[in-house]
Amino acid sequence: PYGFDGEAWRELLDALAGHREVELVVLESDEEIPIDPRWDVVRMKWYGGTLLTILQPSNPPPDDQQLEPT
Repeated sequence: PYGFDGEAWRELLDALAGHREVELVVLESDEEIPIDPRWDVVRMKWYGGTLLTILQPSNPPPDDQQLEPT
C-alpha cells in the first residue's frame, strides 16, 4: 500500500463502496489518503511514519433482511 497514489486508493475505495458486507475498511499508508463522501473516518492515527485510517460506509446499503415496522 505504500506505493499507492491517490488514484489507486480511489479505485480501491470505489470497488469496496456499496457492498453490504463491508462494515469497516482499515488502510495503512505513509501519507494521508483522499477520502470521498461515501466514507466516514472512524479513526486516523499516525504510528511513526505509518498512517492508519479506519473507514466505514457513510450510508450503508439497506439490509434486505431487515423488517419494516408495522
